[in-house]
Amino acid sequence: MADYAAKPTKAKEDAGIIDQRKRMLAVFLNRCRRMSDVLEDGVYWRFLDPNSSWNEVLHAHPVSSVPKNNLKAPPLDPANPTPGHQWLPVPATSAKLKSSGITSSSGTPVSPPAQTFPSAAAHTTPGPQIFGRFPPAADRLSETDLDPYFINFEASTR
Repeated sequence: MADYAAKPTKAKEDAGIIDQRKRMLAVFLNRCRRMSDVLEDGVYWRFLDPNSSWNEVLHAHPVSSVPKNNLKAPPLDPANPTPGHQWLPVPATSAKLKSSGITSSSGTPVSPPAQTFPSAAAHTTPGPQIFGRFPPAADRLSETDLDPYFINFEASTR
């Protein structure tokens, strides 16, 4: 990804960047496939449909109805904000997020959350452990719990 950031105009010609982006898209779509709310959404299916015009999707409801700032929309139904959502406060772009746990300099957690369960693919010793390449029992983890594993996996494939 650093190559892409350094030379974005060459990205369309770089097979390595294209392959990495294909892998990242496949991981993302597989994650989406496991979420019932996403599977029931028409935008997801229109994205997968090769005959659908993406320009039409972007300019039709529900995508066109989502506010410019997603903090001014209801989290479970962002395409249908109420007038009261316009009055919600939005933090300044310079605001710092408070961290609830120990993180590395890049902001990723350095140990798994307390509710994770060991797996045969992970470590065999009990106690706090560093993230491995594969998550233990991924079906019990939320998307934010899986992010460090995704980052480690992508780093290991470079």
